[in-house]
Amino acid sequence: MVASTETALIARSPADVFAYTSDLDNEPSWDVEVVSIAAGADEAGLEVGRRYEIRFVPFLAEAEGTLTVLEVEPGTRMVLQTDFAGLTSRITYSYAAHGAGTRFTRHVEVHPVGMLRVVAPFVTRRVRRANRRDVANLKRLLEAD
Repeated sequence: MVASTETALIARSPADVFAYTSDLDNEPSWDVEVVSIAAGADEAGLEVGRRYEIRFVPFLAEAEGTLTVLEVEPGTRMVLQTDFAGLTSRITYSYAAHGAGTRFTRHVEVHPVGMLRVVAPFVTRRVRRANRRDVANLKRLLEAD
C-alpha cells in the first residue's frame, strides 16, 4: 500500500469546504489529474454506494475508471474509492473547525495489485507529490473567492 496525508488550514468554514469538495463537478478544478467525472455527478448529492465514471491522467496517459462514494458525514468526513487498471485508491477527506476556518485533511491510499506492486516506489513519490499539490490547489481556490 502507498499512502499520503496532507493537511491545510483553509480560511473558509467547514461547511463551505465540504460543499465545494463534495460537489464532484468541482474535482477537476483542484485535482489536476482528474479530467472529468460523469456529467451531473452532483444532481442527487452524494449517496453512499453511488458509482461514477471518471476520466483522469494518473501517470502518463489518460485512463477511465470508476469512483464510488463509500462514506459521507456532511461537514466532517467523506470517503471515496477509485478503481482503474489494477489500482484501487481510497481517498478520505476530513474537515474540522480551526479558528475561523477549516483544517482540511486529504488522506490517499493506493493499493497496487499484481505486477503493479513492482512500481510501488514510483507510485509512492507520485502520490505524495500529487496529494501535496492538490491540497494546495484547493486552499488557493477557496481562499481566492
